[in-house]
Amino acid sequence: NGFNECVAWTNTQSTTKVAYDLEERKSAAAREEQQRSLRLEAIDSNDHAINRFLLVGLDDAVFQAIDRSHEEAIDHFILI
Repeated sequence: NGFNECVAWTNTQSTTKVAYDLEERKSAAAREEQQRSLRLEAIDSNDHAINRFLLVGLDDAVFQAIDRSHEEAIDHFILI
């Protein structure tokens, strides 16, 4: 009957949502772990460490570093 079909559909939807929410939480946790494990250090042309920088992707493998404290581009840098 229609009521039983409706109940069955509702149960299916709630189970699907729980599974989806669990998968989303796993994905979010994995992204956070990846961000924590990805640590870059920049060194300027005088071999001084650049402590606060933002790495901006320009093209496929071309990046620009921006000094976050002064909002200026860092022209010469090495990522280690």
